[in-house]
Amino acid sequence: MDPIAFPIITGIIMIGVILSFFLNSKRNKNDSDFNIYS
Repeated sequence: MDPIAFPIITGIIMIGVILSFFLNSKRNKNDSDFNIYS
């Protein structure tokens, strides 16, 4: 694997994990509000 592509892939994975965690916590707290945006 290229040394330049490794931190990019790692960053994309970390961003995906953070976004999924944020969306899950938002959905659990504000279920009705989340359904409006979905």
